Amino acid sequence: MAPKKNLPPKRALFVKEYLVNFNGKQAAIRAGYSPRTAEATASRLLTFVNVQAAIQEENQKRFERLEIKADEVLGEMAKLAFSDIRKLFDENGNLIPVHLLDDDTAATIADVTVSEIDGGEDKPPSRLWKIKQWDKLKALELLGKHLALFTDRVVAKVEFDIDVILRDLSSSTRGLPSMMQCNLKAVSGDDDQQG
Repeated sequence: MAPKKNLPPKRALFVKEYLVNFNGKQAAIRAGYSPRTAEATASRLLTFVNVQAAIQEENQKRFERLEIKADEVLGEMAKLAFSDIRKLFDENGNLIPVHLLDDDTAATIADVTVSEIDGGEDKPPSRLWKIKQWDKLKALELLGKHLALFTDRVVAKVEFDIDVILRDLSSSTRGLPSMMQCNLKAVSGDDDQQG
């Protein structure tokens, strides 16, 4: 899995190690860079265009090899984000056995713990089932970020008449005043920030 971006061997090894867990500092150390400066080295290496290209290339190969598609990843996040705990129980409030759950509901379960409870002398032992689902809020947050629902940025949209600007620039070297008459609108998710 050596990158083909004509990287020096040590950088190629950094890329390979970085793809293990996306921890730059640890990747730099495993690639043979000094542990003392590994964090700074990783930060510097990750700014190199050829290193970034090699990481993207190898990551894409991994996705193709594993046949992972963006739609599938988003679909799995959606299962978690829109999961409904009621699907774990039947109409009488009894926990549905795990093997009878539909695939989407089963995918939302992170952990199942079963404990035997001694019923005492006159009662048979019983089982206590603890079901832990994946973090619904985190899945919603990731989907929201993907859809750019939660943004603190203000995107500016500039509208101007190019004919007026070109006419001003061709008739004078001081076309800036007319250019300043262009319409500047701030576009954001919050109407209070528009100006």
